[in-house]
This record gives sequence, C-alpha cells and structure tokens, in this order.
Amino acid sequence: MKKALFLLLFIITLGFAQEKGDENVSIEQKIIYLSHDKKVESGYINQIVKLQYKAIIVDNFDEIHTELHNFYGFTLFSQEPQWVFDDSNRYHLSVYGKITEEFVKFPDVAVTLTTDHNTTHQESLQGKTLKAQSISQTDKFIGVISPRIKIINHSIEKFNDQSNIITMELEGELANFEDINLTLASKQGFDNLEVDYPLARVFYYAVIPNDIETLEFLTFNPVSGNYASKEIRFDTSNLGQKISTQIELNPNKKKFPYLEVMVIGTLVVFVLILLIKTKHWIFLVLLTIIIGFSSWLLLKETRVTILSQSSVYLLPIENSTLFYKTERNLEAIRLKTTKTYVKVLLPDEKVGWVR
Repeated sequence: MKKALFLLLFIITLGFAQEKGDENVSIEQKIIYLSHDKKVESGYINQIVKLQYKAIIVDNFDEIHTELHNFYGFTLFSQEPQWVFDDSNRYHLSVYGKITEEFVKFPDVAVTLTTDHNTTHQESLQGKTLKAQSISQTDKFIGVISPRIKIINHSIEKFNDQSNIITMELEGELANFEDINLTLASKQGFDNLEVDYPLARVFYYAVIPNDIETLEFLTFNPVSGNYASKEIRFDTSNLGQKISTQIELNPNKKKFPYLEVMVIGTLVVFVLILLIKTKHWIFLVLLTIIIGFSSWLLLKETRVTILSQSSVYLLPIENSTLFYKTERNLEAIRLKTTKTYVKVLLPDEKVGWVR
C-alpha cells in the first residue's frame, strides 16, 4: 500500500515538473537567431572588407535596432546598418570597414527586436578575430588593395619644363583609393573620391618626370594574394607644342576668329601691294599700324591678369588641390576657358587653373 502511494506521488510530482519545464521553455523561446553569413577568414592591413550577417526572425516585430561594438584594429564605415529581407524568410546585413592593424577583432553585433506586443528580445553575435598580413612593398606598388581595378580614363599635360601632370579616373571593388601613392611622383593627390560600396571611384593626379612615357604600377588582389600589373602609355609627342597651339582667341567673345584673321591678312597684303607699287610712305605707316594693332589684339586676347591672393589649382574640378596662391597681381597667358575655370600658363612655366 505504501509503495503504491509513493509511486502515485512520484508520478504527480514528475508531471508537475514536466509541465513547469514546458512553461519555462515557452517563456525563454528565442525569437531571433543570428549567424555569420560569409566569414572573413583572412585579410591584409589597409584592406577594405565586407562583413555579412544572417538573421532568422520567427515572430512579427515593429522595430529592429542593431549595434556594432567591441572591435579593434578595424575602422567601421557603416554607421547605420540596415537588414535586408530575402525570399527565404531570412534577413541579411552587410557592413563595410577597413583593417588598420595586424591584430583585428571585427565588431560584435547586438540586435534588439520590439514585437507588436511591445516586448523586446535581444540577441548578440561575437565578432571574429584574425591576424592581418602585411603586403611586401615594392617601388611600383601604389598601395591600392582591390580584387578588381579598372582604369576608366587618363590624360597627360605639361606641368613645367621638367614635369608633366597625369590624371587617372579609377574604379575599384572594395578599393582603398585613399591610400594611393605613386613613389615617383613629386606631387600627387585625389579629388572626388566617390564611394558607394562595394564600388569606389577616384579622380587621381600626379606630377611625374617628363621623360616617362609609359606608367607601370601594381595593385594587390586580396583574393588571389598576388600583385596585379597595370600599364598606361601616354602620348607625349606634342606636349611641347601644346602651349602654342592652345593659345587662341577668346571663344566666348569671338565666334569667327578665322574670318578675322583672313580679313586682317587680306588687308595687310592689299596695303603691301600698294606700298610696293606706289612706294608712298603713307602705306608703310598704315601697314605698321595694322600689324601693330593685330599683335596688340592677339596679346590682349591671350594674356590675363591674375589678381593678388588668387588660388591656382591643379585641376578644373571642385575641391581640387591648391598648388599656388598669388602674392601680387600676376600676368599670365590664358590657354583655355571653361564655364568656371581658366587654364593659365604662369611666368615660371607651370600650368594651372583659376576660377
């Protein structure tokens, strides 16, 4: 009898414990499951990387808040990351950043959900760690790390008697264009760095020795772990003649410069014929006046005065690099005119752009 009573009490107690356990499981049931989508297993110092996360959310929610924290050796670019829902009922998060040191820890991800019942659920995922590699330096390596680099456009112009200025428009996938460095350049920089990750585009310029006709440089492909060689050939055959051929009458004021030249030329020939036939001094004076006036008119059209404290830029684009500031009024030769800039030849034979 006692054994039967003990057995009955044991079954009741076990059933109560089981019921209590099921209740606890229901209360603590997870709403969000976080995981790494694609792990970054290796990396290089100064490399820009894409971190990808995946989330499965098993309940409706009103708001989702994501915090990225607790990282080192890494600069985070994505300040307000957004989850994207796909067809497989999963959410994906992509963030971008740059490896800056040898020992790296990627950010921890903390997600807070607010459901339509006004309850919150939290889940976190620890960031991975790795040891970044250094890229062996060579003279031709320009410091850019990217799996794909494309040269969209390039040009070359005379800068002074010893140097030319080259410009290159580059596009790259996860490219760290802010670190670009051409070792043979005496002056260099970039303008209009446009970033819409994973793509980046930059307008780069460099002042290089004028005996360089072929520019060879290396970038680094982090996927293959090898250098990628690039080569650009510049046409320098007519750079010495560019200055004289670009001096022209102001196109904004003169619609028919060739017609004016023809008229003046015809007038000079006509007066010269009269001078030869009559040998009268009046035609000599007239011929001198015509030639003098024509020369003055040409100089007037090609020479400009740059006012004191004016800025002279390397390129005719917004936020271009300032390389010279006038301390006094300066006479220069106008080479070209755009809507907002004038290309000028300075007395020291350098070429620049003035707004």
